[in-house]
Amino acid sequence: MTTLVSIEGKRASGRYQCLCQCGAIWRGTARRTYQTDADPLAPIAEALVHHMEVHQHGTLEITFAAGFSDWLWLYWQDHGPRPARPLREHWIS
Repeated sequence: MTTLVSIEGKRASGRYQCLCQCGAIWRGTARRTYQTDADPLAPIAEALVHHMEVHQHGTLEITFAAGFSDWLWLYWQDHGPRPARPLREHWIS
């Protein structure tokens, strides 16, 4: 069985809402990581925890509303993984 959770949210406010197909709805405000940005990880993690605690079996499918997709994309562009740096010689034993 697949659990479907949809996530809506806005980057500017950091507020989000998650809706599960079972009828559960939860809202929150993301943690600020920089003065102007909020981390979009919380609603994704909360959807996973909800699935594991309430539904327990099957797969989880998460859909993102346009506003949340934009927030996630912009956050990744600004704060995604840094390019790998070569190791300095004194770090190598």
